[in-house]
Amino acid sequence: MGDRQTARERLQITTLYYDLGTGDVKKAIASYKQWVNLYPRDDVPWGDLSSEYFLIGDYGQAAATAKQALHLEPSSVAWYENLSTAEIALQRMDEAESILKEAFAKKLDDASLHATCMRWHSCGMTPGRWKEKWAPQQERRAERT
Repeated sequence: MGDRQTARERLQITTLYYDLGTGDVKKAIASYKQWVNLYPRDDVPWGDLSSEYFLIGDYGQAAATAKQALHLEPSSVAWYENLSTAEIALQRMDEAESILKEAFAKKLDDASLHATCMRWHSCGMTPGRWKEKWAPQQERRAERT
């Protein structure tokens, strides 16, 4: 069966095995890095590598790899969420806010982005500032429904 898979498919299977099957983050990271090296224009390994870096607390690398994934696939809600969450972990609230506003401006309305907004709120946004920044978008969204 191994002969019927492409190199990319084998990398994907191996990476998912380490990531989801065994939970071996170090091997998953190594496999994602190999995938990125072989297929640098594929957003999936960049974005998933971001998630792995976040798991081990390397928020700088999580942000950098999420940014690359988002550059490659600018309509991905997952990569916006990864990048904004990493920025929150790095306590770069202005960057997180900008990323979230960009996602909502692109009409990427998703529960995970709203959850990130709530995490952002719990990480230092005052209720007044949150309302000032996000209430107008919520009102527009309500008007559309």
